[in-house]
Amino acid sequence: MTMIMPSDLDYKQTKQLKISGGLLPSPHRELADWINVHYEVQVLNLVLDTIEPNSRPRLNVILEWAADGQKFRQKNSPNFDGDAQRTVQKQFASLTKKMGLQTTDVSRLLVIFSAFESVARIEANQRVTDRDITNLKATLADPELWKIRTCFDGVTFFFYTDAQLKAHQDMGAHDLYMREYSRLTEPYDEFGYLRTRGISVSLDSKENFDTNFQGNWFYYDR
Repeated sequence: MTMIMPSDLDYKQTKQLKISGGLLPSPHRELADWINVHYEVQVLNLVLDTIEPNSRPRLNVILEWAADGQKFRQKNSPNFDGDAQRTVQKQFASLTKKMGLQTTDVSRLLVIFSAFESVARIEANQRVTDRDITNLKATLADPELWKIRTCFDGVTFFFYTDAQLKAHQDMGAHDLYMREYSRLTEPYDEFGYLRTRGISVSLDSKENFDTNFQGNWFYYDR
């Protein structure tokens, strides 16, 4: 399984490894060290599994930082950098052969890259409770604020009308709400990623939600 959400097994395993400070087994430890030096990144974990069809072996290189993950993407594309995939595959093959540990068909190995920071940010935001949100809304005491809604590693403050939205944008409400919401996430920001790179805050309106998305969250989140 790839690492996208906090419920994913690769994320849970990597989180425990980060907390415990444990070492990776060979040859994963040696490969992680090589990747760190070669690409100037920080690898937290390497997870080897298989995917269907044909039980193809897959190596998930789990980097700490989202910025490091971007180094392994094609420019202006969500696809992985094929050269980096092949380079890591060859290095893994070389290490396993050298150590006499070649139990995987590395010629078929698919290398992918994930960023721990990205998922940890989602987890911290998900841990903000409904009570936290209710209390924040009461503290802001803005009668023009319809709803505060979290999604992934961000939060959106909805006003009732487009005119109210524009008025709040003009008076700098974005920065105020970002500061106030950041206080909510502080107790849940286990690794400090939200402090390093602030929470994603957006402003929108119920009018836009109802008019352009038929009042449907599925359409809005697509």
